[in-house]
Amino acid sequence: SQEMQSMKEMMMVNMLEGSSASDRLRAVNISAELPSVDLDAIHALLFTLNNDPSVNVRIQAVEALKRWGNDERVRRGLVRSISTQQSPIVITELADAMIELEVKASAPEFQKLLEERELDYSVQQKLESSIAVLM
Repeated sequence: SQEMQSMKEMMMVNMLEGSSASDRLRAVNISAELPSVDLDAIHALLFTLNNDPSVNVRIQAVEALKRWGNDERVRRGLVRSISTQQSPIVITELADAMIELEVKASAPEFQKLLEERELDYSVQQKLESSIAVLM
């Protein structure tokens, strides 16, 4: 079963590099089937979160990474990715994830977004309430 998991992880990482958004979504979904994940898979999911052109793929990457939210590397990677996001939907998804995982270190990053960017009113409200919960 360890060999099967390694094969699935390798397949997932390769599919995340594909040109088709549907293949990348499938790859993220494969990660949801894995009982644990190695560093390569974490890096691939974080890279996808920070760089994928598809908002849907990035949202699913957040969902997949939440499964391993007890891993400090995942938590740090999620916090670092906050500042790279441009999509209001992905920012909102990250705010929900940070509350769910109780990652207090994300509050200053959300505060920076509020101070440095012109955000939609609903996103501003979401971030302000998220910061209040996380503090």
